[in-house]
Amino acid sequence: MKKRTILYLMLLLLCKSAFSQYRDVTITYQFNPNGDVVFMANNSDYCDYFITLTFNGLANTTVPPTAQVNARPGLSQVLKLTPVRLNEPIRFGYSYSYIKGNSNPKINAQFKYLLPVKEGKNTKADQIKNLEEFLGNPVSANWYALSFSMDEGDTVYASRGGVVCRINPAGKATGNTGTVYTSSTNSVEIFHDDGTFAKYDLLKNNGILTKSGEKINAGDPIGIIGKVYGQVQLSFIVYYLDKKQISNDVDYLTGGYSFVKPKFALTEKTGSFIEPGETYSALKPVSIITQEMSKKDKEKFLDGGKN
Repeated sequence: MKKRTILYLMLLLLCKSAFSQYRDVTITYQFNPNGDVVFMANNSDYCDYFITLTFNGLANTTVPPTAQVNARPGLSQVLKLTPVRLNEPIRFGYSYSYIKGNSNPKINAQFKYLLPVKEGKNTKADQIKNLEEFLGNPVSANWYALSFSMDEGDTVYASRGGVVCRINPAGKATGNTGTVYTSSTNSVEIFHDDGTFAKYDLLKNNGILTKSGEKINAGDPIGIIGKVYGQVQLSFIVYYLDKKQISNDVDYLTGGYSFVKPKFALTEKTGSFIEPGETYSALKPVSIITQEMSKKDKEKFLDGGKN
């Protein structure tokens, strides 16, 4: 039990640093011939971002001092200022900030995930406590994270389809006895269509099997599990941006994000939710694998991946 607690503390410290890494989001604007001012967001990441635009010195327009918008990957229009008096220009100054995620996630509480291990393999699941709880600090009311036991060298599979938005090939997935903090673990993060993220952590050094920007289907291999402090366990977290919890000092442990307690494709006998300490056998129902696929992708999958 002591070894497990040390591992969990390390995991949560690691997560706190890993979620501070963002790609660039830039805001530009242009004046149109009709007097409008159009603001564009260039999001170079592979997931949505929530942007706050703060204006000062506004004149000849009715936009509020603060505007908040979501930006998908790529270049998109996020805001337009319209002049009140057509014969006068709009005047403004502005600044902006952004945070990873979409402020309007479309979460389906009945959605079922696959266990992230090979079909037919048994895995023991446990719930991971939040480090902030150990330190006596406030924690998200719905904090939820899981670990799945595996054998060293096992393949980790995507529990749900999406786009790989971040990989962290940090290096060695091992640590020294007694150490409770390390940033050298390897992880894959996937952005889902409903605005949630899934993070798969503690992969083997050089064991990431995907890349940022790659489209992933449920059940696809994404990595090889490593060994940390003598244990082989996958850390698995599903979370989303929660607009109500955003603060000036945002990380996913202390604010800005909420968590999903996912349902899994399990036997009818065990239900759909994970019970800590229980062992489960991984199922890979075609109906679960294909539930978010387009018609074309589903037909291709059912045809054995042929073009």
